[in-house]
Amino acid sequence: MSEHDLDEVYTMRLLLEVPGTLQAGAAAGPDEIAQLTSIADDIERTAEDGDIVGFLDADRRFHLTLLQLCGNTRLVDTVASLRDQTRLYGLERLAKQGSLMGSAREHHDMLAAIAAKDFEGLESLIRSHLQHVRSDWADPADGIHANKGT
Repeated sequence: MSEHDLDEVYTMRLLLEVPGTLQAGAAAGPDEIAQLTSIADDIERTAEDGDIVGFLDADRRFHLTLLQLCGNTRLVDTVASLRDQTRLYGLERLAKQGSLMGSAREHHDMLAAIAAKDFEGLESLIRSHLQHVRSDWADPADGIHANKGT
């Protein structure tokens, strides 16, 4: 996957996941938050262990489980497809550097914003979280990253 491809996927994910996550967050109740908290715990555990496969699985489950709450299966399926296109990009380097924990912890922050009905905060968090695809996970030798204003 080229850097241009990553830019396109990142842009599409922003356009779909930000409003989808906000809608899903508004629909989340205590049971859903508890389920998502358990998955967020799995994300942190696998990040601590450097378990890339487990991290990817738990991260995918978290985001798709959350998005399902918006009630739009086409959106969820499209986001799943976009995520699958970039799923391994740059993660091995991050795991070796021990950098997965920063991304892992953001899931609990998102849940705290959802529980507090802080949707402005949630929007900021999901945008920042998605930026990992283009900043932390991108090829560090390439100067084209999300902060270019995409």
